[in-house]
Amino acid sequence: MFLPLFKALKLRECNLIPFDGQLIGFMGDTIQPLGYIHLPVTLGQQPSSRTEIIKFLVVDCPAAYNVILGRTSLQAFGAVVLTVHLAMKFVRADEKVVTVKAEQEAARKCYNASHGKVKNKEQTQLDKPSLDKGNVSLTDLDVRAELDESRPTPKGEWEYLTLDSYPIRQIKLGSDLPPNIKDELSELQIANKDLFALTSADMLGIDPNFICHKLSINPGAKPMAQIKRKVSVEKAGT
Repeated sequence: MFLPLFKALKLRECNLIPFDGQLIGFMGDTIQPLGYIHLPVTLGQQPSSRTEIIKFLVVDCPAAYNVILGRTSLQAFGAVVLTVHLAMKFVRADEKVVTVKAEQEAARKCYNASHGKVKNKEQTQLDKPSLDKGNVSLTDLDVRAELDESRPTPKGEWEYLTLDSYPIRQIKLGSDLPPNIKDELSELQIANKDLFALTSADMLGIDPNFICHKLSINPGAKPMAQIKRKVSVEKAGT
């Protein structure tokens, strides 16, 4: 649970139980939780609802979400998440299966915000998919469909490092690196210059014992020649 929601629920930090561990992100960064608290959580609406006491770690960090339910919370409800359909199914007390559906527009906003994508109102209306009956595709249900993912670019300026006497055998190093790190990287790369394939002549092949591409073709299949196709005069001359 993130701190803004914790405060919106009128809870106080004095109600938190101390927590000694840390949360580790995908990039190795760590976050120290403020503590944890047990709260009742209800899925669904009466009479198709179920309530369980869930343990929440409270953290103070920017996020596009209010709370994240982990595996232990889903197991407590016996819930199964269907990401393709933006839905979740769980078993209530009388052993009947209940389906909870997410709001597609809210899911898009959260996903875009987590990736730093913020669109104006006009652009959001243009990108809003049609939800008419019989006209919904998997692309419309995928919150990643409207994102234009770009490749990462190097940070800062760079300079050339010549590996040997041939000027063409050069690699790039960040010019804003500390001098000691830059010297160590330069020595390491020059010492291992034979590992770099800077031209096609440097690519001597790959050992088949390391990796090998194989086509799954039936050895007994009869080879077929493709029928010659006529092309236009413009294409025939190119």
